[in-house]
Amino acid sequence: MCIRDSINAEYMGLSLMIQRYVYLFKEGSHLLREALGLKGSRLCEMYKRGFPIPPGIVISTEACANYIANKCSPAQGVQNQIEEKMRILEEGLGQKLGNPDNPLLLSVRPGVAAQMPGILDCFCNIGLNDKTVLGLVKKSKNERFAYELYMKFIEEFASAAMNVNRQKFDIIKKKLVTGKSDVSVYDIKKAIDSYLKLVFVETKKDFPQNADDQLCTAISTLYNEWGGKQATLYRRLHDLTHLRGCGIIIQKMVFGNFNSKSGTGRIFSRNPLTGDKQIYGEYMMNTQGEDFIRGKGTPNLIDNLKMEMPNIYGQLSKICKQLEVQFQGVQDIQFTIEDSKHVSYTHLTLPTK
Repeated sequence: MCIRDSINAEYMGLSLMIQRYVYLFKEGSHLLREALGLKGSRLCEMYKRGFPIPPGIVISTEACANYIANKCSPAQGVQNQIEEKMRILEEGLGQKLGNPDNPLLLSVRPGVAAQMPGILDCFCNIGLNDKTVLGLVKKSKNERFAYELYMKFIEEFASAAMNVNRQKFDIIKKKLVTGKSDVSVYDIKKAIDSYLKLVFVETKKDFPQNADDQLCTAISTLYNEWGGKQATLYRRLHDLTHLRGCGIIIQKMVFGNFNSKSGTGRIFSRNPLTGDKQIYGEYMMNTQGEDFIRGKGTPNLIDNLKMEMPNIYGQLSKICKQLEVQFQGVQDIQFTIEDSKHVSYTHLTLPTK
């Protein structure tokens, strides 16, 4: 064997020894439920089968288990794998996380092999900062949308990842935004400045402006929550102590709060009370998914969407039928409509309980 062949063989052997922690959606499968979590494995399967899923990556549950075992230190190779898959994701989208001219914004959500509703946080709009918000203004041609999104991101991120009391944001918001009858973009910018000052006062740290740091912090926050008292108690009470860790779903953002022709909702693929073959659920216009799930605002019955946006309703009906066939049963689906496009972005699908 020549030296070159020997080196190649050694390299291949090392490659096989390196544990895989990160998967593009096109690389995962519903068969990897334990490794990628229920949501993550289903998103991968749906993406591969051509359902309208925003692209993304999934970090395995094993990475979380190793993080906890290593006393809040990531396993060797995890960060390199995340960066590698992120580069592929960015190249495919033609956007880059942290790019001020064409920013990629991400959601970071937990994915567990069993359902644990409301126990772990979700992060939306990762990648926004003082510079990328300007790029979002230019790209969206909607200044109000961009700055409202940035204001919301600061509040959500600082509350979940930096332990800033959410009520203190509410006080600022009421004074400068929600308490006024005619809110301008200038008012929203003033609120953002006040938010950033509040974060510094409460934490003695500036709000993170580096998008990569935001992503890393969101991931480590979910891992810490998984190992925290609330999640540990929930697993004990619901006989889920066998679960090794939490998967992480990193996905391109779509915006149900882009304008009045955007929205989000949750539906069942058929009526869960009667079993009738008709979609059943609710939706809200000009709302981001996390606000809908938390019950902020008054939702509309999904039947109203049939009159308001018949094309979107038709697509949802079609997707429901396809998913029931694919996953063999009634499905619980979350979706987002962005600017009345002819695509309903189905974020995740789960079997009903």
